[in-house]
Amino acid sequence: MLSGRIDPLASRCLAVLPAVIASLLAVQAVGQTLTRGGITGNVQSGADRLSGVRVTVVKPDLTRSVVADAAGHFDLSDLPEGSYTVTAELVGFDASHQQNVMVRPGRTSIVNLTLRIACLRVVWTRADVPTLTDGMPVEDFLGALRALLPNSRP
Repeated sequence: MLSGRIDPLASRCLAVLPAVIASLLAVQAVGQTLTRGGITGNVQSGADRLSGVRVTVVKPDLTRSVVADAAGHFDLSDLPEGSYTVTAELVGFDASHQQNVMVRPGRTSIVNLTLRIACLRVVWTRADVPTLTDGMPVEDFLGALRALLPNSRP
């Protein structure tokens, strides 16, 4: 017959149950962390860190992207073990790629990427100015433009 009292042994088991469940969840989380790793780093152009750069990591069965923060830093965590290609892209810059970046369980690989300013493609339409159709670095373009201006310095 049931009375209003709980058996002392059952009471102790019920008191320990939350701790046992929490321990099992912690063991599962630690196990998952130990089977995964990450990739972190910075993106820059020359000496300047670049913000807003999309950084993408790819391996045959996975693609993940993040955007670099205001300091040019990115962090991709919880990645399965394997070899990745890391790509950084920003409008106005040539993309930068680093292949064979290894992610190992419980470790973070550091990848720093440098973006170069993209070449401009310019077509001059004035008859007295030569047509420039090949890609040319920004510095060369600005030099050619300065040469056309009166009182310009090289």
